[in-house]
Amino acid sequence: MKKNYLKLIGTFLLAGLFITGCQKEEREFSEEITKQSTASRSEKGGGCRVTMYDYYDPTIDYHQVDYFTYKNGLVDEWLTFYGGLYKMEYDNKRKLKIARLYDGEILLNEIHFIYNKNKVVKEIWYDGNTQQVVDEVNNTYNHKGEMIRNESTYFDYYVTNTYTKQGDLESWFLFVGGLPVQKAEYTYRDEFKNPYGARPGIDYSFAWINSAFGAGKRWYSSEKSTYYDAEGNNPFVFYDNDPLQTIWQPAAQNYPLKATYFDRLSDAHNITNTFEYENCPGCDNNNAKRQSLGQKAAINKGIAPSENLSSKIRGPKKMLAR
Repeated sequence: MKKNYLKLIGTFLLAGLFITGCQKEEREFSEEITKQSTASRSEKGGGCRVTMYDYYDPTIDYHQVDYFTYKNGLVDEWLTFYGGLYKMEYDNKRKLKIARLYDGEILLNEIHFIYNKNKVVKEIWYDGNTQQVVDEVNNTYNHKGEMIRNESTYFDYYVTNTYTKQGDLESWFLFVGGLPVQKAEYTYRDEFKNPYGARPGIDYSFAWINSAFGAGKRWYSSEKSTYYDAEGNNPFVFYDNDPLQTIWQPAAQNYPLKATYFDRLSDAHNITNTFEYENCPGCDNNNAKRQSLGQKAAINKGIAPSENLSSKIRGPKKMLAR
């Protein structure tokens, strides 16, 4: 039953139902962002660490929440909004070696990461703890080390990514069967640091189809989401945030605690992004006794997408055809 649940979400992805969802500072502050972002990824995992990301669409009262826990300064477990729980294993150089995807107590996949020049160039997904390969994902980088493409050889999808001159993700574009499915475009008017750069041990969002989401030093000031019909035609702008209207609630060290986005096209999609952190003096806001991620998984599944919900494409990338 639980496996069927995750397979169902994959069906929604192929149907195209997943729709993605403070002032400017001086140059010196941008340099500080770079320095602290580097520190957060240091060998000892020092600096702030994000523990929760909540994407909320109030028009349908729908939350997508991801949680992270840490051990020895590195991400230990990642609970995705769709209920999949990833448990990490690192090598002696503190590089991610294996991630295991669980649905409750059931081991669904074991993912092996293959590196070249310190970048993951291939993910090999095995069925449970067997040697049966169920997917391979190839990652391509430009000369700056930015992921410009990730492609599944088994499920016939690929995502292309572009970046700003500052190295922040400017767009991602999903294709399935060679046809466009969805595109997201971002602006960076405000200098708030990227919480997804504060996940020591995880270099990119491998649990999502659009794996480059969260790349860069800054969190986005606006997002424009466009999707296409089943034939890859008739692009439709689902929402287009106005960066001049974005309202920020800052945490310490200029991480965002909350960002509220306003749609240029209507008042229908005033989406919010909310974060929690640890090891972040002045912005720890989740010190209450926490549930285990196993307990939270059941909650996340309770708010999973249905046929009546339009949700971001950030979902179980390996469940596309199951």
